[in-house]
Amino acid sequence: MTNVLSFHAREDNRYNHCGCRQGKFLAGPVLSSRTSMEHNSINCNEEESENSSENSFNEVTNVALAVGYAMSGLLAPPQLPSVYQPVYLQPDLTGRQWVENVLADASRCFDNFRMQPANFYRLHHMLTTYYGLESSRDIHTKEALGMFLWAVGTTQPMRQMHERFRRGLGTCTLMIANVLNVMVQFADDVLRPRDSTYAEVPDELKEYSPLFDGCIGAIDGTHIKVCVDEAFHDDFTNRHGWRSQNVICVCNFNMMFTYVGVGTEGSAHDMRVFKKKALMDGKFPQPPKGRYYLVDSGYANREGYMPPYPCMRYHVKEFKKGSPRHAQELFNKYHSRLRNVIERTFGCAKSKWQLLNGIPHYPLVKQSQLVMAACALHNYVHELEGRKRPARYRQRGVGGSLGQVLAMALSPDATTEEIRDWITLGLPLLEKK
Repeated sequence: MTNVLSFHAREDNRYNHCGCRQGKFLAGPVLSSRTSMEHNSINCNEEESENSSENSFNEVTNVALAVGYAMSGLLAPPQLPSVYQPVYLQPDLTGRQWVENVLADASRCFDNFRMQPANFYRLHHMLTTYYGLESSRDIHTKEALGMFLWAVGTTQPMRQMHERFRRGLGTCTLMIANVLNVMVQFADDVLRPRDSTYAEVPDELKEYSPLFDGCIGAIDGTHIKVCVDEAFHDDFTNRHGWRSQNVICVCNFNMMFTYVGVGTEGSAHDMRVFKKKALMDGKFPQPPKGRYYLVDSGYANREGYMPPYPCMRYHVKEFKKGSPRHAQELFNKYHSRLRNVIERTFGCAKSKWQLLNGIPHYPLVKQSQLVMAACALHNYVHELEGRKRPARYRQRGVGGSLGQVLAMALSPDATTEEIRDWITLGLPLLEKK
């Protein structure tokens, strides 16, 4: 009996040594020693074969995964930090330090503030001394003026000012509003004629003297893009299909504005804007007796306002196909040359003060005030940094037939239409001269 038990113990050990689960043998009849050994040997060989195949498959899978992870690390883009902030949104300088650095470089000052540093300081002195621009507890007037010029000259929205000057949105809004209120007062003094009697004639009219010596400027309207609420879209949509203000402007021959009428919807016709501003606004510079403004064919022939002859060639490019065929077309050609000063003034102002090409979303009243401020800045900079202000001369006497025509054209009793007819009569004589 002892030998039989020891034999079965040895068989159990061999069975476990082959990797089989313990407790495989249950109570029951005992197989013969030879049959049990053969059965265990077959099972062990099968399980070893299965284990080796499974191990090979696992090794291949692990190698494939390792290669995949390595390739993904090479091909994947570099991982950015969890909070990515571009460098330009984190300036090292405060708003006032940035303004001081810009003023120290004339080129940067012109690019950002649209004027030379000396003229910036001059404007700052005028606004603080005569117009009441004041500093607050944390904001210097120089920083506030720099922010305003940067916004008007480069059309920066509030969030860009917030990032550049490191000020809150509410603070930026308050700074712009304070400077704008001061600039409106400044514009009232700048956007007007220097001499309301027009006793002297600008040098730009020397080529056309003496027939056009009574001309004191030109009038035209321009459309400036605005942002308005949806309820006002129809009123402010112009004939071109976009929303704007129809701004009427008067300029002299020095390319400086003498009047800017703002606030009229873009759908309004030029003549309606003219009646609304010229006849109802007390600031409009009315032409004195014997003087006149040049206007285009969209305006009526009124006293003090000289349009071209209708239904004829007018623009200079139209005369490239041939010379004027008669005196009235010759007058239109000269009229177009002179009235072009208002178009050049618009172009000069819009190229320097980018806000005039499209105003961000402000209340309508502030949008109109920003247009006036930009035009006032144009006058200020153009007078100081533009071409040299021309010398002026008094009217000269002219004899002969041209002198007789001039005497009739400058008669105090002559109407604007009569003056136009006399100028038309004298232009052929002027060309011969």
